[in-house]
Amino acid sequence: MHIRGSSQTRVGKESDYSTLLRPIFRRIEGKFSRAEPREHALGYLQGLLASSEQQNTRKAIVQAKDASSDGKRRLLTTSRWDEDGIRDDVRDFVAERLASPQGILIISEDGFVKKGDHSVGVDRQYCPGERRVENCQLGVFLVYADGLGAAAIIDRELFLPRNWCDARDRRRSAAVPTDVPFRSKDELARSMVERSLDAGVQAGWVVTQLRYGGSHTLRAELERRGMPYVLAVAPEDLPADPEGHGSSTASTAPAAATDGGSAPDATPIPADGETALAWSMTPLDEPTASGFERWLLLRRAGAENGGDQPYICFVPAGTEPSRLARALRCAGEAGRHLRSAREEAGLDRYEGRVWRAWYRHMTLAMAAHAGLVVARTRTAGRRRPVRQAGAAAERPVRACPRPPAEAGGSRSVGPPLKAGTAR
Repeated sequence: MHIRGSSQTRVGKESDYSTLLRPIFRRIEGKFSRAEPREHALGYLQGLLASSEQQNTRKAIVQAKDASSDGKRRLLTTSRWDEDGIRDDVRDFVAERLASPQGILIISEDGFVKKGDHSVGVDRQYCPGERRVENCQLGVFLVYADGLGAAAIIDRELFLPRNWCDARDRRRSAAVPTDVPFRSKDELARSMVERSLDAGVQAGWVVTQLRYGGSHTLRAELERRGMPYVLAVAPEDLPADPEGHGSSTASTAPAAATDGGSAPDATPIPADGETALAWSMTPLDEPTASGFERWLLLRRAGAENGGDQPYICFVPAGTEPSRLARALRCAGEAGRHLRSAREEAGLDRYEGRVWRAWYRHMTLAMAAHAGLVVARTRTAGRRRPVRQAGAAAERPVRACPRPPAEAGGSRSVGPPLKAGTAR
């Protein structure tokens, strides 16, 4: 079996899709109580992978076995199945197969350009993929990265702009539940992080290059859990007078060219793997939990690289600056992981306009992408430990303790796959 990748042959046959999807579909099939939606779901997943070749989801889904257009529409709208339960199964599947003491939770966003104003949540807003304001939907995503190069989406939320929340007719036409209030993007991110940590996902950091560091509730929740973080922050949200506590600045020159002019413990942070950018760390004299420190990190860059960007950091006392550098590099790769989900698993290729259809498509695309990522790690010969409650392991940073009630990911109890589909 060949897995998609920059240096690997692409999957090109339906039998390859079925083999690849078998582990993840075994996990989620029990959430479909009836055979018809279960078969349509498998066909939908196969179609998402095929659509990366054909660039046409409708054609791919029709060609996938037992997945008619009517069945697809019902699957995303009226069929009875638990999309949040499948979301949890995908998260557990990824967390088990990619489990790593260096695991990182990355908060990111992606936009989905739309025509017209009928698709749920669509508005004139900044679209990260296009890097400009577009008429688009905006999703907030949580990515789990193992620190070794593999990463997959484990949670998703749709940002519903305030003008949507206040418009009854628009909400009704898009079938937005009446109990859904306006929630800011950082609130959506906090709920996803809480769900993952409550489920015992093994992670050493929460990071983002989005300016969510100004959210006091997000930072307070992570600090309450003893979870280290590196969060970008807007300049206007910086702590008062941070310059008064001293700083140490890294040299902008590569290490080989340094002639003693920089601080002896300076660690340049590579941008795009090549250019070394200066950065400074300043301790913040704010009350913090015992054994932890709070820092202000300033990544210095020219205007062509987006300008200077400050981060608020909460780390175990004595953490090496190079650890922060690695966490930041992982945060910077979130866009690449989301592009992978778009190009290889059809994250952006769907037609539904209503609330439930968005969540169901994103959930199934997450499952297809998770199957790809895990298969790729197996093909590369990388063995993965399954996370276990209470297992002793040497960790480079303190990880959030696993609740005792969550001893492992749930297993599907649904009927076996039909012969000729995912066998």
